[in-house]
Amino acid sequence: IVVPGSFNYRRFFRLKMIDKDGRFTYSPVIQSGQQEAPGFYILGNPARNILVLYTTDKGLNNTPAALISSNGKRILSFTIKTGRQLISLEHLPAGTYYIQTITKTERVLIN
Repeated sequence: IVVPGSFNYRRFFRLKMIDKDGRFTYSPVIQSGQQEAPGFYILGNPARNILVLYTTDKGLNNTPAALISSNGKRILSFTIKTGRQLISLEHLPAGTYYIQTITKTERVLIN
């Protein structure tokens, strides 16, 4: 589970342990002690009609970004906004795409 909040992420983990006879138990929930690097995250990847971009780096606010196809064609240009941002994918066929900003590029799968 990833919980966005105040430009930091907290990650929680729990294991499901299954015995050979099919019985199972869960471990206690623990929180990761690592802090995520600033930048952006794609929530709900693979995506279908809407891509949720969550920006954690205030330095990206009002900077250019693009959605790039797997063959390098710029499909969409947009401006990064701090926090949660919705990007419509309704007009795009299924495939592999990339979100490119001034700091990094992330792969997006569209179903």
